[in-house]
This record gives sequence, structure tokens and C-alpha cells, in this order.
Amino acid sequence: MTTEQAEVLKSIVTFSRTVAELKQAVRCLSWDSPTSEVSLTRTDVSSALQRYLDGAISSKDVEEWANLIEGREDIGFESGCVETLRELVNELANPVTMGALTSQRAETWLRRLRP
Repeated sequence: MTTEQAEVLKSIVTFSRTVAELKQAVRCLSWDSPTSEVSLTRTDVSSALQRYLDGAISSKDVEEWANLIEGREDIGFESGCVETLRELVNELANPVTMGALTSQRAETWLRRLRP
């Protein structure tokens, strides 16, 4: 994995750009990276959920962000929280089948993500 690819993946997990910018950046990445050098952490997801609660981003932004993460083999998950983070990313990426993100759901997830 190149440094540029790792930087793009890090910007995805940290949600450090707009969804449109992240979608543009991810186009340069292949899907078949053999390793996951970048990991999504509880802090990353908590930050995104708090930004949603603060009104800085929409539920649609959160959905699209989670879709950029879901299924990527080159993005890992924080050790000790793998299943919880996978479950949450799946829920956020699939609101039609898993239920829409609401303030109450975001707050519940924030409590679950606390160490």
C-alpha cells in the first residue's frame, strides 16, 4: 500500500473531508489490498456520531461515509471492538434495512462505544 493510499483511507475513517471529497479520493484505490494498514476506531465513529448530533453532518452523510468503509478489506477495525464496529458500520450503511439513524440511536451507540 502506498503512502497516498494510506492517507486516503485514514481520511475516510476519520471523516476528515466532505463525503463528496471522500468519494472522489476513494476512486484511486483498488478493492483488493491484501492488508488493512488503517483501522476504524471507536473514537472515529464516536466523532462522526457526535458531529451528526451537533448538526454538522446529516444522517445521509453518515450513511454514505459508512458505505465507503463497509466491505473494504483495506480498512480494519480497532482491536477488541471488531464485532461492535462492524455491526455499527453495517447499521449506519444500511438504514433501509437496519433502521434510520436518529439522535436516540446515535446516543445509544455513543454509550456503547465508550471504553
